[in-house]
Amino acid sequence: MTSETRTLIEAADIIGVEIECPDCRLTIFYPVAVEKVMKIGPSCPHCNRLFFDSSRNNVYPGSHYPAIDAIQEIASNLRKLTRPDRTDIHALIRFRVAMEPKATE
Repeated sequence: MTSETRTLIEAADIIGVEIECPDCRLTIFYPVAVEKVMKIGPSCPHCNRLFFDSSRNNVYPGSHYPAIDAIQEIASNLRKLTRPDRTDIHALIRFRVAMEPKATE
């Protein structure tokens, strides 16, 4: 007999995005429920460690920090999925979380 353990979370369970500085370990929480665009900075406000590289060679035209734009887009889409006035979604939407530990280098 085979056994499988899965961890699933609903879109409404995701309440925000947390960014942790790899140097000073400061954590910053950005809630996704807020309707305005999150103001994610490119560096740690405590120690100034760079969190994200800016785009180079016009790989992502129109975006100075493509990673920040991607995080903000995810948050915006989660807000759209969990709005209480949504009547077009009849299924339960879940996200599967990886349970196997990542290999460290």
